[in-house]
Amino acid sequence: MIGESRNQDIRNQRRHQRLCRAWMIALASFMALLPSLGCDGGNTSPPRADQMRLPELHVGDTWTWVSQDAYPAKVTYQVTGQDEVEGHPCYVIQISMIPSPPGMVGKQTMFLSQGNLEIMRVQSRWELDDGSIGEETSTFSYSTTQPRYPLYVGKTWEVTKIEEDVASWRGGPLTFETSSRYEVERREGITVAAGSFRCFKVVRYDHGSDRPSAIAWLAPQTKCFPVRWEDRDEAGNVVELASYTLPGD
Repeated sequence: MIGESRNQDIRNQRRHQRLCRAWMIALASFMALLPSLGCDGGNTSPPRADQMRLPELHVGDTWTWVSQDAYPAKVTYQVTGQDEVEGHPCYVIQISMIPSPPGMVGKQTMFLSQGNLEIMRVQSRWELDDGSIGEETSTFSYSTTQPRYPLYVGKTWEVTKIEEDVASWRGGPLTFETSSRYEVERREGITVAAGSFRCFKVVRYDHGSDRPSAIAWLAPQTKCFPVRWEDRDEAGNVVELASYTLPGD
């Protein structure tokens, strides 16, 4: 019984690690949509109901999501300041997760470009097997096949995402490249714990596949942060916005 209990603990720990990674991948994927949603800041045309413009984030803005599966987890993002990454002005966001992934020390730090809200960098600290603290930094870049605005039902486009992951316990960086196709399927009303929202339903397809890999519902009221998303991979995470606070607005 003790051995089985230990094995179950290990399985749960691994699942929490995969879940934490899934949060970051999902957010990176759908935060990359924000410029595509008319949020570029350079469009001077009159605002329309079917467009979302580039939101301005403020210190104290906070979003909390909860997973809706058999192993609930809560993740909170909070804007804590501003900084630069490779010369690009960025918002700094602190990420906390409950339960915390095994081995994680403190909070993750995410840097969002102020120009388009794409994720530029994510920094994490981990306790290693020898008791020392290791640091991990992931950087992201994106390219898209067409202008990123305006958003409208029926629009499709492709995004290539490149992630470079550098960890102090590895000899060199790891690079991951993924290509996805996105489609704005329709406008849809969504009700979650944080409230009711009129959202854009955006479906992601992995390169070469006609099967959805993820779905997100995005709303202007939350500054384009997802109201709900569903991962259609083996983890099958369903995540909903539990609360949000925008004190600067």
